[in-house]
Amino acid sequence: MSSNLAGCAILGQKWAPLPAWNRQDDFISMPTREVLVRDRSNVQSAGLRRWDYLPPSEIDLGILTLVEENFGATEDEVVQALSRQLGYRSTSAQLRDAIGKRIAILKSSGRLKLEDHILALATD
Repeated sequence: MSSNLAGCAILGQKWAPLPAWNRQDDFISMPTREVLVRDRSNVQSAGLRRWDYLPPSEIDLGILTLVEENFGATEDEVVQALSRQLGYRSTSAQLRDAIGKRIAILKSSGRLKLEDHILALATD
């Protein structure tokens, strides 16, 4: 495909630009799609339950929602509660690390703050 047609799709017989995509780490999503925290406990495919297939935006939403709804929580409480919401009966070291990394990113970006060992939503 020529470079001037990159990012286009054939719609009928005309070339049309593809919608803009959001990219975060190795994941892409459509900006018009709502991010949801999905329960994977009943999925048939083992691949859908892999911790490394969890989109960062879904983990971030889960963390922020848990902290907001509970008026704060410790990091361990967030890891355990989010793991259960995502449908994991046990929290592996890899899943704990993945959620912990997202908590660190949310703290460094100013969306979360740590007050007396309790995570809270950062206020402007």
